[in-house]
Amino acid sequence: MSWFAFPPLLTITIKKDLNMTPAEVANSNLVALLATLLVRMVAGPLCDRFGPRYVFVGALLCGAIPTALAGLVKTPNGLIALRFFIGILGATFVPCQVWCTGFFDKNVVGTANALAGGWGNAGGGIV
Repeated sequence: MSWFAFPPLLTITIKKDLNMTPAEVANSNLVALLATLLVRMVAGPLCDRFGPRYVFVGALLCGAIPTALAGLVKTPNGLIALRFFIGILGATFVPCQVWCTGFFDKNVVGTANALAGGWGNAGGGIV
C-alpha cells in the first residue's frame, strides 16, 4: 500500500502543501518508477543467489524506512528522494513470483503466480 499511497494525494493535497510545480510532480512519479525498474532488474539475480526470502526482506526494509519518514518531508526535492526509495517496494513483485514458483507444484503454479501478482496490481487499479 505504501507504493500506491502518494499518487492519489499528489496532484492536489501534497502538491499544494509543498508548493510543487507540475514538473516536480512529474519528476516524483518518474523517479518512483525508475527505482522500481532498477531494483527489479537487480532483484532477479539476487533471488537466484540468496533466495527470495532475503531479497523480499531487503526490499521491504528499504521501502519501510522511508515510508516511516514520509511525514517529515518539507520540500519537493525531499519528496522526490523519498519516492525513489519507496519505489523500491515495487520490486517486491520479483521475489514474490520467484517464491510462488518454487513453493507451488507445477500444476497450480500459474494460478498461484496470477493470484500473487494480481493482488499487487489490484492496489494500483484501486488507487
